[in-house]
Amino acid sequence: MKSKEATSLIEEFGEDTYKQKIDEYIRQVLLRDRIAQDLEQEVIDENPDASEEEINYLTENKYDDLYMAQMETLEVEVHVH
Repeated sequence: MKSKEATSLIEEFGEDTYKQKIDEYIRQVLLRDRIAQDLEQEVIDENPDASEEEINYLTENKYDDLYMAQMETLEVEVHVH
């Protein structure tokens, strides 16, 4: 059951806009989780004897490296008024 406050905020924001934002958020979360799972499986395949802590560490490093590689491909323009 929705709270009155949440319902009020959704109405203020616009229900269609809210639904679009939620759908996009869910899509991004699912994609991020899938990428993390794929990277974790890659680490496990490369390091079959690794402990869970090592797998988590290596997976996090691979994710950070991938994230930074993606960030490096962005072109950003700054407009100063």
